[in-house]
Amino acid sequence: YPDAIVVFTLGSDGAMAAYRNQVYSQAAIPTEPVERLGGGDAFSAGFLARYLELGLDRSNGDKTSFASCLQWGCTVAALKYTIPGDLPLIERDQVQ
Repeated sequence: YPDAIVVFTLGSDGAMAAYRNQVYSQAAIPTEPVERLGGGDAFSAGFLARYLELGLDRSNGDKTSFASCLQWGCTVAALKYTIPGDLPLIERDQVQ
């Protein structure tokens, strides 16, 4: 899959994405976790929501856009860590 975007989380070290020999990274957002359950799903939701919102053109691998997707993923995960339970309701303005 030569056009695959590989995204992975690094726990307290943040997250990274790789696409066409380019690597993008985002530091974790510091937070006092109440519960970590659902953090990975929250990260994925944040990353994908931003990815779809930007309508990324994968042909150019826009560094700013990938960085923004990672930032949203890390932010949504950090917000989730402050919410008990595994089904948070996180509003867009909280992420912004």
